Amino acid sequence: MLDNRGWSAVKEATRRVYPKGVAVAQEQYMARLDQRGERRFEDVAKAFGAHAERVTEAGQVEAAIRRCLEAVEGGQAAVLTARVTPL
Repeated sequence: MLDNRGWSAVKEATRRVYPKGVAVAQEQYMARLDQRGERRFEDVAKAFGAHAERVTEAGQVEAAIRRCLEAVEGGQAAVLTARVTPL
């Protein structure tokens, strides 16, 4: 899962419906998911018994993917959350 701390559906819908609106002009879409604390999607996955990890550095990705694939091969669901540029 790519965590951009936003909800692109809201942003894109706003841009389509109000292309000349204030939200577009100010790049403020009320689509940020981190305004009231950080969302940890991997914690939700863990609560349901999945193998779950979060990476914040590029150097962590390869090993995390390997561990996730091992979990899947063992019959367990896996979620890997990677932080990317904010929405």
